[in-house]
Amino acid sequence: MQTRHRHSLLVPAAVPSSGGGSNSSQQQTVSQPNTPNAGISRVTAAKDVEEELQAAVSCTEPGNKDWLPLVVVAAVGIVICYADRSNMSTAILSMADTYHWDKAYQGVILSAFFAGYAATQVLGGSLADRYGGKVVLTVGVALWSLFTVATPGAAAAGTIPLLAARVLLGIGEGVAFPSIHSIIARNVPVSKRSTAVGIITAASYAGTALAFGISPLLISKFGWQWVFYLFGASALLWLPFWVPLNVLKQLPADPAASGSQDPAAAAAAAGSAAAVARGVGKGSKDGFQQQQQD
Repeated sequence: MQTRHRHSLLVPAAVPSSGGGSNSSQQQTVSQPNTPNAGISRVTAAKDVEEELQAAVSCTEPGNKDWLPLVVVAAVGIVICYADRSNMSTAILSMADTYHWDKAYQGVILSAFFAGYAATQVLGGSLADRYGGKVVLTVGVALWSLFTVATPGAAAAGTIPLLAARVLLGIGEGVAFPSIHSIIARNVPVSKRSTAVGIITAASYAGTALAFGISPLLISKFGWQWVFYLFGASALLWLPFWVPLNVLKQLPADPAASGSQDPAAAAAAAGSAAAVARGVGKGSKDGFQQQQQD
């Protein structure tokens, strides 16, 4: 019974459609019985590739579950940062009346900040990569807050102390964004990083609006000096929330830390593996459909 059934399957394939068709028909009769095993092997290979891909993605995902409080507290630090830099734009009018500064001198005082600010952008990123963004941001906040509070005394002392205070204020604030970007890269899941960056960016505008809105009121009530005293001291209220937070220092797939391949190459390889998995799965499905039709 089994012999007769096998021959009945082979008869249609043995009829040649052209002069050279006998060889192809023989190949079909040999390969047909192995098609189910080949399809099963392809499905198994596709599942293996998908499992390896999912494992690779999970290994590169940041593991800090407290990323949202971390981003929110860092955003408050950026609010303080931009308030401390923007208060001079309002206070300088009263300071110019007190010390008889002309417009050119006011421009020099305002621009001195950006000399220090530009100097520590790249340096801040490098330090954050080496020591972690939390440490660098904490030092930056302490530095810029100190020289915000010192600004009234520096202005009374003369041009050189005031310019030095402005440059050092800029140096402290220059590390803020590089360090926070480092923190986001190491602690925030990939799917939430744009949200985190948006929160930090919005905080910078909120700090500017806060300084422009409150500074005139403080100057009219207490004098221009208190703009610097109160804004600079606000860091003392921020530090107790910032210091206890858990911040990861290394990237999950950092080549320097793990000796693995470049993250961009790993991502490309993962994409290729996914494409192979899809292709293998599609080929297996087509093979089974063809077998059923035959």
